[in-house]
Amino acid sequence: MEVKRMDAFEKKKREEEAELINLRYEVDSAKRQIASLHSMLSAKNREAAGLREQLIERDVLLKEAAGCIGDALALCREQLSQLDRESRLYMSYEMEWQAINARLSRMKDQLPEIPAGEEPEGRDSALETVRSRVGSRVEKTGESLRRMFEP
Repeated sequence: MEVKRMDAFEKKKREEEAELINLRYEVDSAKRQIASLHSMLSAKNREAAGLREQLIERDVLLKEAAGCIGDALALCREQLSQLDRESRLYMSYEMEWQAINARLSRMKDQLPEIPAGEEPEGRDSALETVRSRVGSRVEKTGESLRRMFEP
């Protein structure tokens, strides 16, 4: 019986050793899995940190873009206001030009025509000089006004 007991004891001891070996293997396997999961978690944390940085950078860029868009809108409003003032000024100049042009036309119509035969003799050159000066001044004034009001 004692042999049977010894055999049973040795068998139990072998089973315990086998179980211990299996447990050690499972513990080592669990340690490897934990290390692998830890490595994966670290990688995911680094990736999350990188994504967080990108979000911050994009947020900063979006805020800068919003500021630039606001500035551009302000400039557009300012240009529109200036264009409106210039348009009103141009219209007033145009109306003034038309009034001056109408006055010049009336003045030309009111000036008496001197027939060529009624010109006093001896004053021919003086009269021509005066006519020439007046005519050139009227033309220069008209041309100057035209240039000033042409778009």
